Amino acid sequence: MQPRIGEVLGKSFKDFYGNLERVLVANLVWSLSLIPVIGVLLVKGFSAGLFILPFLGISILLLGGSTGGVFYYMKRIVKGESVEYMDILREGKRYFKKSLVFLSIYGGVGFLTFLVVTGWRGSSFFLSFLQGIGIWAFLFFSLIGTYFFPLLINEDLGIWKIIKKATALTLDNFWFTLGICVVVLLLLVLSTIVVVGVFLFLIALVGIIQNNAYLSLKEGI
Repeated sequence: MQPRIGEVLGKSFKDFYGNLERVLVANLVWSLSLIPVIGVLLVKGFSAGLFILPFLGISILLLGGSTGGVFYYMKRIVKGESVEYMDILREGKRYFKKSLVFLSIYGGVGFLTFLVVTGWRGSSFFLSFLQGIGIWAFLFFSLIGTYFFPLLINEDLGIWKIIKKATALTLDNFWFTLGICVVVLLLLVLSTIVVVGVFLFLIALVGIIQNNAYLSLKEGI
C-alpha cells in the first residue's frame, strides 16, 4: 500500500517546525555556498558577463558538499536521531562527488530545457519536437530526482544504480511521487519569489519532505 501524500507532508511540516532552530541553521550553512556568485551579482549586477563564471564554479563546488550534508542532517531529524551541526560538513565531504554529479544533472537539464523552450523561435515540427523533448526531460528528472539524495545518503549506491532505483521507485509509485514533486517545485517557486525563503528554509524543507517520502516507501516495501 502506497503512503498517503497528506500524511507524508504533515509529518514533514511537523518535523520542520519541531526542529525549527536546527533546520534554519542547516539551511543557512547551505546558503553560504551561494555567497560567491551572489556577491558578484550585488557588486556588478547582471552585467558581470563571463566574469561571473569562476565565482559560479566556486558556488557549485560548495553546493556539492553542503547539499549532501544537509540531506544527511535532515534524514537524522526525520528519523528522530541525534545530530550535530558539524555533521553537515563531515557528511558533506563524504558525499561531495556524487552530490556534485546530481546537482550537475539538475543544472544541465534545467539550463538546456530553458534554452530549448525559450531560445528558439519557429513553428517547424523539428523545433516543436525538441521543445517537447526538453520539457519531458525536465519533468522526468524532476520526478526521479525526488529520490536521488535520499537514496544517496540512505543506501550510498553508485550514481547509475541510484538513477535506476529512483526511476523504479517513481514508476512504481507514480502518483505519490508526482504529488511530492509538485509540492517541492511549488516550494522552489515560492521561495524564489520571496527570495529570503531560499536562504531560510528551501533546501532543508525539501530534504525533510524527500527523506520522509523515501522512508515511507521503504518502510512499506
